[in-house]
Amino acid sequence: MKASPICLTDEERDALEARTRGNAKASEARRARCLLLAAQGWSVSRIAEAVGCGTATVKRVKARFRKEGWEAAITRNHGGGRPQRLGPLERRRLIALACSEQPGGGRWTIRALAAATGISRMTVQRTLERDGIKPWREKNVVCSDS
Repeated sequence: MKASPICLTDEERDALEARTRGNAKASEARRARCLLLAAQGWSVSRIAEAVGCGTATVKRVKARFRKEGWEAAITRNHGGGRPQRLGPLERRRLIALACSEQPGGGRWTIRALAAATGISRMTVQRTLERDGIKPWREKNVVCSDS
């Protein structure tokens, strides 16, 4: 079954061809090439083979082109992925707790923070690592937003 070709204006074709050469990102150049070949009437599987990507990528690029235009179709969509486990308020509370003194004296460990907050050890570790906080190694300073 042959997929329906997409129609490009001369300006769109010129812009896409410019993105396939020069300093364009490789992923954007690959998606631009997908659109150019689709405009020539190539099948999805033939485009995927020629460009070096999967058929799902070709279909997704063509669908985004039809819905949002060529620029949206070739740029990466950052809307996906797993949502963050901690919201901003929970993250601030965890950091404030990590920077405080542990009850009974001493400094917090990842295990102790996880047990005290009910958050997994890996989430605690990644959250503190992202901000460079090491409560077991040094005294940290927390400044409030107010």
